[in-house]
Amino acid sequence: MIKVSGACALSREPYPFPDIWDPLARVFDAWGFDRCLWGTDWTRAFAVVNYEQAVEPFLKTDRLSDTERAMLMGGACAKACGWSPKKSKYQIHLLWERRAKYNVFLLAG
Repeated sequence: MIKVSGACALSREPYPFPDIWDPLARVFDAWGFDRCLWGTDWTRAFAVVNYEQAVEPFLKTDRLSDTERAMLMGGACAKACGWSPKKSKYQIHLLWERRAKYNVFLLAG
């Protein structure tokens, strides 16, 4: 598994950090979305971006399909952990329980 974190903090362009996508595309092409886990790298990134700025580019970019986004933002983690979320009226759920250390968000279907 590859943790994709802190990308926004490494950008040389302002929010929404358009220069992160070409390098990330190389990671996604090499490893596949089913082996990539998104994270903020919040312990380091908070000095550069706020939490919304770290999350929103991944939720709103047109560089990811809905399927890729769902896998990156929690689907791969759920698959690796054998976790099957229940349907919910909320689109984004924070995984707090035993998986909290992963700092991963999950897009529910």
